Amino acid sequence: MRNPHHEQIQGDVTRYRTMKGIQEHSFRDLEEPPYRVLFAQALSLLSQERTTTAVLRLEESLSSFLSTLHDCRTFCEGTRERENETHRDFTEVIGEYYTQVLQCKQRCILEVSLTPGQTPSQEDVLVSHLQLLQQGYARLGDWESAARIARTLLLFNPHNETARGSLRGYEEKLQSRSEVRPRENIASLLRQVLSEKKLLYYVMENLGIDFQDPVSHISLPIYRNHQCENL
Repeated sequence: MRNPHHEQIQGDVTRYRTMKGIQEHSFRDLEEPPYRVLFAQALSLLSQERTTTAVLRLEESLSSFLSTLHDCRTFCEGTRERENETHRDFTEVIGEYYTQVLQCKQRCILEVSLTPGQTPSQEDVLVSHLQLLQQGYARLGDWESAARIARTLLLFNPHNETARGSLRGYEEKLQSRSEVRPRENIASLLRQVLSEKKLLYYVMENLGIDFQDPVSHISLPIYRNHQCENL
């Protein structure tokens, strides 16, 4: 999977498949992130209509994904390789390092989501988790949890009419006067990501440092007129 064009590895796999006692389930990706295994299990459970267990597995997968993402973002703050910085201004060095840290953190969502050896896709792992959780909780009649997920999805795109319609339906069933809030852990993550984007766009526009937003679904333009009131 990770080296699909490596002839020797492909040859070895083909040979192993002809060996007695070797089954297809014997081939496992030992570097596969735990959340991917949990997510695949959840999809299988959903196809079997085992919704309660599937939702639990999705929650485990989401927690694992967020933990992996947190680790990636933390590693971005590690030590920096020293280059020839003689006669460079101290503030310039610090500013460059901080910019590199922010750019690294912005790339983490892609690095955690992508499988090495595979081409990038438009699928958003975090949003996919939330969409399936919303559907799962709705099937179970847990309207409060479903509403909370729908509210969280609107943080990614406030104009998502599907999520807005679902949220209205859930709130009608709840008949609650208090507004359902989004999940705080994800709202906090998006607040941090957005603040980093604003700094990077400022640096790009005023200091001439290149920045290409790797995550379009939480890009700055979406929130420019939204004021992030739901965050």
